[in-house]
Amino acid sequence: MKRIYLSFLLGSVFLSAQAQDRIYMSAACPTASRMAAGTQTMAVSSASVANPTGSTTGWFQGSGNPTTGAVTPGSDSYNSTSIKPEYPIAVSPSGFLYGVAGSFNQSTNNGVIQLAYKSALTLDNTAPLTTTAFDLNGSSTNGILPAAMGISTTGKGGFIYYDGSAVKYSSFTANSNGSVTWGSAVDINFSNTDNPTGWNNDGSIGDLVFDDAGNLYILAERYNSDYTVMQNVVYSVPAAGLTSSPMTAPLKWIITDTKSLSFGRANGLGYASGTFYISQSETSNFSTYTNYITAIQPPATGTSVVLGSNYTALTGYCEINDLAVIAASVLPADWGSMDAFIQNGQLKVKWQTLKEINNDHFEVEVSGDGKTFSSIGKVDSQAINGNNDTVLDYTYSIDLNNVALGFSAVAVLMLFVRRKKTLLMLTTALGIIAIVQIGCSKSNQELASADSNLFVRIAQIDKDGKKTYSKVIQVRK
Repeated sequence: MKRIYLSFLLGSVFLSAQAQDRIYMSAACPTASRMAAGTQTMAVSSASVANPTGSTTGWFQGSGNPTTGAVTPGSDSYNSTSIKPEYPIAVSPSGFLYGVAGSFNQSTNNGVIQLAYKSALTLDNTAPLTTTAFDLNGSSTNGILPAAMGISTTGKGGFIYYDGSAVKYSSFTANSNGSVTWGSAVDINFSNTDNPTGWNNDGSIGDLVFDDAGNLYILAERYNSDYTVMQNVVYSVPAAGLTSSPMTAPLKWIITDTKSLSFGRANGLGYASGTFYISQSETSNFSTYTNYITAIQPPATGTSVVLGSNYTALTGYCEINDLAVIAASVLPADWGSMDAFIQNGQLKVKWQTLKEINNDHFEVEVSGDGKTFSSIGKVDSQAINGNNDTVLDYTYSIDLNNVALGFSAVAVLMLFVRRKKTLLMLTTALGIIAIVQIGCSKSNQELASADSNLFVRIAQIDKDGKKTYSKVIQVRK
């Protein structure tokens, strides 16, 4: 099963289903639509478009079938001014969904980018975290315009943006804790090797993805010499060429379809386990859109990719800007139901997994603000050798009233052994443990108070040490 994330000009959509690819979309009703090369734009009105969740903007979830290409909208979404849903999204192998933070301003950003991210496994309305701000173009005073973003199965990512008149690519690494480490930026030279005199590469960048070998694919538009004909094309850069400066991206595929779409621009490209997903949008008035998504297989030879009739039509969204996909086989756990409540001084947490792959254990984490979490307990996987295809039920409880007593006992023991010089090293270790635990005790007492909030999530850790997260829920008291 693959997870696919899509980015729309009206917000984002995330698609989810068991034994299906997970698809995320970002969508936001546009105030302008880029029509051709350079600065040519067409003004449009912001339409009130109802997607399946009733929202007009945000990130959304759904599921995709890698064999038939069918896409099913889900019900999970995230809608907030903390994100810029009209800009690209990406999903990491650790299960984080990334987008551009809501404070971003195209005119005044001076090359500085900051990403917003949150768990992609189940989208909800908890606020995302943000990465450290980073200046992509250094001393330059140019503002940048994000164009495409993607992350490989190893966590290596790529970010394409317009920097003045140049198109640039910056590498980054999506770390397991959600933070991002930025690399260097290089210029991109697109090469239309099939007919370089008849076509140019002045069209818009749509999306980027990495395959399992780390090769880069860039979805874009190109036009003939007088801009009367537009083609959707894919350029490709081998993994070994990603560090070259400038980066050369030769033509890989020319995308054609059987629907003869009006304004059939392709904006989203996703990939997982050998299958590419592509989205196209159609509109007659640039205020309402119909989006078509399908799965394609790479051609054995040649550059032509003809899309068949196995499209899924999504109405109720504005123009899709981006897709991102994760195969379910990559994710160690598929989450089912989850609940948490406080009863008689005990915090009780219950959750289900629909399947587990290479899973080792879970950690229950709590937070007072829904952003900064601390682990309070560990639960081993019930799956045999970490693998299971049926529903498993888990429970965890902790007596919040007794937590403080346990920590106080450690503190008393620390004071006792401090008198024994021969136990100095043990004293030091216990002192550190006591300080940490007493702090945790105070935190737990505050979290359990009647006038505070308590948020809970489950961290899943696989046998390789990789971590993914469940949705975040607020505890019922």
